Formats: sequence, structure tokens, C-alpha cells
Amino acid sequence: MDKLKQLFVKYKQFIFFCIVGASNTLVAIAVYSILASLGDFKDFTLVIFSAIGDIAGAVNSYLWNRYWVFKESEVTTGKSVLKFAVTFGIYLTISALLVGLCLSLLPINKYLAKIIVLPVTMTINYLMNKFWTFK
Repeated sequence: MDKLKQLFVKYKQFIFFCIVGASNTLVAIAVYSILASLGDFKDFTLVIFSAIGDIAGAVNSYLWNRYWVFKESEVTTGKSVLKFAVTFGIYLTISALLVGLCLSLLPINKYLAKIIVLPVTMTINYLMNKFWTFK
């Protein structure tokens, strides 16, 4: 039990980031799924819907990561918001490119494409937030 407690303490921030990431993912996938379910859309429109879902998840992400995961207590400044926006822009670009690539190259369901890219985008997002945005 002590070993588990030590592992938790050591990786607490990453575990909390993953919990927030899961909630961001649920928000993003819910928004994407609702929009995608409204009709039979082409790949480009689905990529746009993916981005809209990601933006909804980003609002959730910023608030939870800033105050709970990275415990940023400084007053919000234009600099911190700009760093988050740049980090999110990079994440969004990579996510949109990978979703588009999955949809065009793989014979997969339009909902699965969003889930397939998560390990890559989550890792990049965590590292940028930890070492730059909320440093």
C-alpha cells in the first residue's frame, strides 16, 4: 500500500491532468458527436466539428488545469492566456490534421477517428502545459 501511495504522490500532477483530460475529452467528444449526428457530413465538415468540440474542451481544460492541476495562483494575465492559446492552437492543429488523416486513410467510423488521435494529442498537450504554459 505504501508503494501505491508513493507512486500516487510522485505522479499526482499527471494523474490529475489525465482526469481533467478525460473530462475535456468527454466535452469534446460530446460536442463533436452531437454535431456529427445532425446529418451525413463530408470529412472537412467533420474536421471542423472536431475543432469546435476541442474548443469547448479547451475552456474546461484551462480552468481545471490552471487552478487544480498546476495550481496557478497568479492573477490571469494576457501572457498566461496567450501561452494557453498557443498551446491549444498547436494541439488543435495536430488534432485536426490527425483526425483528417484518419478519416481519409483508414476505413473507420467517424466517431472513432477522434478517439484514435487522443494518445498523441494528450501527450503533447500535457508536456506543453507542464513545461511552458503553467510553468
